[in-house]
Amino acid sequence: SPVASFIAINFSGLLRAIPILAVLVVFYPILGFGFLPALVALTILGIPPILLNTYTGIRGIDPATIDAARGMGMTTLQIVTRIQTPLVLPIIAAGIRTSAVQIIATATLAAIIGAGGYGEYIYLGLREFDTTQLLAGALPVALLALLVEYGLNWTEYALTPAGLRVKSSIEGA
Repeated sequence: SPVASFIAINFSGLLRAIPILAVLVVFYPILGFGFLPALVALTILGIPPILLNTYTGIRGIDPATIDAARGMGMTTLQIVTRIQTPLVLPIIAAGIRTSAVQIIATATLAAIIGAGGYGEYIYLGLREFDTTQLLAGALPVALLALLVEYGLNWTEYALTPAGLRVKSSIEGA
């Protein structure tokens, strides 16, 4: 519905506009120190790309395709499972990929509220001007982000119907 679309897009935009540090600070007094406020803040950070890509994918399906499927006698369930889902899944996967990389990169900030992790090494390395400690936190985070990016890019490629695939470096083009 147009109202649901309006709400989803604007809610997604609102969540993207809020700086993650502000979210961490807001949840700190409510949820305390440590892992839980970081989890909530990172979850809030991860929702918009997935929500936006899901909406974009659904809206991007040509209505003529759905009409043609109905004209061929497909039921609503068949249209959803055989046409809409295969067309939308790669776009949703792209949103998940974007979200995952953002979360990995931003999770380092959670060390500020005691959530630990590699961000703690980065924070201490910056505070103490210790390059070794800084790199001990930054390099694993960068490597993890790159591995997740590559792995989810491959997943996105695998979910794309063969007829819609664009030649890419994954194919060896």
